[in-house]
Amino acid sequence: METDYETLHKRLADARCPYKLYPARLRALEIVTGERLLPEVEETITMRVALAAGDRGWKLQFKRDFETYGLLEAILYFHSYPSLPGDFVEAACGLYERLATLYIEHHQEIVTSDDPRVCVQLELLRRFGDSSLHSLPQHRRQRRSAPNGIAIGEPPHPVPGYRRTLPVHPDLSTIGMADVVYCLPDELVELLAAGFMFDGFPGLQGAFFDAADTLEEHGIDVFGSDGQFVIGKLVDYVNEEMFGDFERWVPCIECGEEFMVTVSVESVNDSLLDGGWTCDDCKAGAAEQR
Repeated sequence: METDYETLHKRLADARCPYKLYPARLRALEIVTGERLLPEVEETITMRVALAAGDRGWKLQFKRDFETYGLLEAILYFHSYPSLPGDFVEAACGLYERLATLYIEHHQEIVTSDDPRVCVQLELLRRFGDSSLHSLPQHRRQRRSAPNGIAIGEPPHPVPGYRRTLPVHPDLSTIGMADVVYCLPDELVELLAAGFMFDGFPGLQGAFFDAADTLEEHGIDVFGSDGQFVIGKLVDYVNEEMFGDFERWVPCIECGEEFMVTVSVESVNDSLLDGGWTCDDCKAGAAEQR
């Protein structure tokens, strides 16, 4: 039976885990659950895909995709393989759905674990980058407006006698790396950066929208001077690879084609105004229509 990849895509998009299921993440999940999960991927997909596709090269392709992009993308890339048996694709999808549900159930346990075996896997994710679900169509996020224009992000003036209003991230407290803060924007930079470092970077599609949401929750206009200061610091940290050496390819919010993003304050502001990252061709097309 021929696989309906459009239906497959929607099914997995609906079931997806917010975190990419790289081998390191599944190994951490194995440790906390005691289940043999990587061997299950091997038995269900890796050892069968060459036979299903009729060529050993597709086994190597799947392994590369799994290690580079995560399990979800590796399965979605089946659309580029020779026609695969429906029962094989169904088994692969069922496995992903089960692992996604299992990981979500144990995510907090994993990221707060002091088991050195789990910590090693999380360090691998941080070291090699933990990017977003870049190859799925992205839902447009809330479009923001800047009726008063976009300010230059100047360092905020210190507030005499300022006291923290936000909790310090527990990992920063543990290693004694919490900075001295002089104002709320300082705190928000620390809070957001620590979350991206220790809890997993949500990728370019989500990180700056999450940051904008956080700024607004604390009464700061993302396009005002304080908001732009925070965005600018996060842009610097991304480009310094503090959150990992992740991929800069994202799907355009308009056409769905992947393109390489240059991370700058200007490109981030554009994405916040558009509700997502937009490729140059779609930007040009929109400009012509105006």
